[in-house]
Amino acid sequence: AIEDNLSQEPLKPSRHRKLLAGLEPPWDQLRPVWQLRVEPHRIFYDVDPETRQVLIQAVRLKGRRRTEEIL
Repeated sequence: AIEDNLSQEPLKPSRHRKLLAGLEPPWDQLRPVWQLRVEPHRIFYDVDPETRQVLIQAVRLKGRRRTEEIL
């Protein structure tokens, strides 16, 4: 599911993929952070605009917690 969702248009918002504006993740952030929903997990990633390479930064179990709480 991850490869299917991120291989074609990783920077296009969809039902399961969104840009997380204003989020401060626990890793060094150079580019905007995106979230992919693959129940019951959340995959946090960014994309190198020059190479279009997807960099997965974290995979977390979501549960009933808010996104800010699981990072």
